[in-house]
Amino acid sequence: MKVNTILFIFLLSYANVVAFQVEILKIDSKVLGEERELIVSVPIDYKESNRKYEVIYVLDAQEIKFFDAVKNTIDFQNYNLVPMIVVGIVSSNRNQDFLPNVNHIETKKV
Repeated sequence: MKVNTILFIFLLSYANVVAFQVEILKIDSKVLGEERELIVSVPIDYKESNRKYEVIYVLDAQEIKFFDAVKNTIDFQNYNLVPMIVVGIVSSNRNQDFLPNVNHIETKKV
């Protein structure tokens, strides 16, 4: 009985692993003037399918655990019934991404 349980958990985990494909892409950001890395997870049948997929964006994907948490939560919550694309945006400088540019000298004095 114990062996069957372990085998079942292994097969369940394996099914979740092969249910999607992960690719790392690089794009040039004209706005930021730098190259950005994207981690993209697509359903296994993405290339053969003509259907439209919803997309979830994960900020701070330089911490891969955030990307994995979102991807695994989506898979767990909808039991792979509604496959989605997950895009992780890797940030090289979080402050540059989320804080406004200082354009006035008065702001720099504070």
